[in-house]
Amino acid sequence: MSVSDCIYSNTEICEMKEKAAFFDEYSLKWINSLSDETQCQYVECLTKEFMKILIDVAPDANEQESTRSIETFLELMMQQVDLMIDEGIIASILLQRFILKHQLKGLHLFNGKNFGTVLIVSFILAMKISRDCVTKNSCIASMFGISISDLNMSEIGVIRVLDHECWVVETQFSEQFEKVFNCERFKKTL
Repeated sequence: MSVSDCIYSNTEICEMKEKAAFFDEYSLKWINSLSDETQCQYVECLTKEFMKILIDVAPDANEQESTRSIETFLELMMQQVDLMIDEGIIASILLQRFILKHQLKGLHLFNGKNFGTVLIVSFILAMKISRDCVTKNSCIASMFGISISDLNMSEIGVIRVLDHECWVVETQFSEQFEKVFNCERFKKTL
């Protein structure tokens, strides 16, 4: 099964969005109008945010290698599943919430070695929260060479640690958006 088999065509997505009563047409126009340079800056700022989170969890992580890996991950997600800006923000909130709850519960399951899987799950949850139609877990698993059972079990585990608290309120989203895009390079073009 190829990744393209799992993703709706642009025409199908447009038709579904037109049918959705709560679809925000302005948001789509704004996101579609972003230049390639602005999208690169988005990836850079979001990468910096995820690196801060990773360094907090695994201070001994190789910063250069991790930065490249996160950038590649974000670019792949943007190309393959049309990752949107708001999903990146939501994923960062969910990841921070996961780490906090993980620490509060005294669990010792999370470290730098499984950061990638938890990062992927954070984005899967963010897409499931944000979209009417999402890419199947099996397609995400094949994109990253993870078994579907491992990915599904990881998703269940993250949701349990989060106590099923996956919703992100607007104020929290706005604060995180401001924090992430307070990145110097991004501010210069806005």
